[in-house]
Amino acid sequence: MQLQLEDLRFFGHFGVYSTEQKWLTELRVCITVSFRMNGQAPYSLQDTIDYQAVYGMVANEFSAPADLLENLAIRVADRLILAFPQIEGIRLQISKKPQLGGPAGPVVLEYTWEPGSGDSR
Repeated sequence: MQLQLEDLRFFGHFGVYSTEQKWLTELRVCITVSFRMNGQAPYSLQDTIDYQAVYGMVANEFSAPADLLENLAIRVADRLILAFPQIEGIRLQISKKPQLGGPAGPVVLEYTWEPGSGDSR
C-alpha cells in the first residue's frame, strides 16, 4: 500500500544563506509512504498509517529552522519510521523557490528511503 500527502505547504527559516534565515521561505512537500497493512480485513485505523498523524509529524519537523533541506528530509523520515514500524519505504520531495539572482523555478530535493539504504533508522 502507499499513502500520499501532496502539496503540503510550510513557512519558516530554511537555508544556509543570511537572506534565507532572515525572511520566511515557503516549502512545498509531497510525501509517499509505502507500508504493509497489519492484521486482516476488515481493517481499522490501527492497522494502517494515519495520514493525520503523518501530517502532524511532518508539520512539527517543519516548524523548526533547518540549514539544509537534506537534514530536514532525514529528520522527517526518522520520525515516521519510528512511529510506524510497518513503513517499507518513504519518498519525500521538498521544493522551495530560492533567491538565485535571476528568473528560476523551484529547487526540488528528493529523498528516498528503503530498508537497508542506511540513511535512516
